[in-house]
Amino acid sequence: MWCGDQSWAPETRHSYYVSLRGFFNHLHDGEGNPAAVLPTVRRHPGIPWPTPEEELAEALQTADERTELILLLAAEGGLRPVEIAKVHKDDIVVDLFGYSLRVLGKGSKERLVPLEDTWLAHKILQTCTATGGYLFPGAINGHLSPRWVSTLATRALPHPWTLRSLRHRCATQSYRSGGKNIVAVQEILGHADLSTTRRYIATDATALREAIRGAQIRI
Repeated sequence: MWCGDQSWAPETRHSYYVSLRGFFNHLHDGEGNPAAVLPTVRRHPGIPWPTPEEELAEALQTADERTELILLLAAEGGLRPVEIAKVHKDDIVVDLFGYSLRVLGKGSKERLVPLEDTWLAHKILQTCTATGGYLFPGAINGHLSPRWVSTLATRALPHPWTLRSLRHRCATQSYRSGGKNIVAVQEILGHADLSTTRRYIATDATALREAIRGAQIRI
């Protein structure tokens, strides 16, 4: 079977299986769904893995202008590689609170990501105006491919940090500074399931130590 030949990670396999079940269920009007026999995929919860601030600062100092924007969109906005690749001048939204970025995420779900970094918002507008559209022009439908976006980020970041760990950084910092509002973080990252967002947020080491002190035996 085609699915069995793929070397997918559990999270990716789970997503494909859910999509296949839904597609064939709709196609067969709820009866005789061939994807119903697909096994349940156990997903490993994983642990949050945010890029350290020192490593990010070092990467930003040495990155070229294009790569700097890629790193910031992941670290401050929590965007995925495919979302970064497709940033367009028409995606910038201005309202009474400032700038936001309209992002089309997984499942064609649209969300607004606030751009609290005014410099970043202005730089995106300036660059998109200069290119006539996409922030990162390229050969894939007019913009860079998500794979190349990831490659540029990986080259700039010290090993083993990646764009994914920058999304973890965005989730962790947003949660800590935003009143620990996990629903707000979920909306920023574009997660359908709150449990997925929880796996992106690293617990403050200081908070862990304070908590464990309560378990100490005092004689």
